[in-house]
Order: sequence, then structure tokens, then C-alpha cells
Amino acid sequence: MPSYIETYNHQNRIGAIVELDCQDAYTLRTEEFRSFAADLAQHLAAVGETDQPLELQSYYKDSSVTIGARMADLQKELGVRINVTRYECFSCESIK
Repeated sequence: MPSYIETYNHQNRIGAIVELDCQDAYTLRTEEFRSFAADLAQHLAAVGETDQPLELQSYYKDSSVTIGARMADLQKELGVRINVTRYECFSCESIK
């Protein structure tokens, strides 16, 4: 499966990296997919590490919807399955 990596850096103090994959390489080049990937990386930086699964987390831009629901909408719109393969959050306080 083709993969895509997106990063987000907030004032060089907080950051996130997320890897997504999907069924075809064309999807990775669409504006809708790249916008979602950027929003997801920003969401991860905003909320940091939580005990709640990513799919169940409230979307930071609209708390009435979950990340899972946003991803389901995108999958329906693009007609392909999208997976979050891995992600990591970073902050300067935790870096030694």
C-alpha cells in the first residue's frame, strides 16, 4: 500500500508526525487527502499523547465530530480505504 508522511511543527516547541496509507497512489496526491493529513498532524500536536484511541478522539477543529468520523467521510468521498499506520507527538520538554 502506498504511504504518505505528514508533519506539523508549532513554534519549534511542539510537533507531530503521522504516516497514512491507502489503496492507491493517486489518492495520496489529492488535495482532500493532503488536507486531512495536515489537519491530523496538527490535531496530534494540539492534543498530545492521550489514552484514548485516535479514532475516538474529538476533532480539535470541531469537537462535535471524531477523527474516526472525519476519516470515514474522507474514505467515502475518495472511495478508498485510508489507515493511520503510526504517529508520534513531540515536545521540547520531553526531549533529552
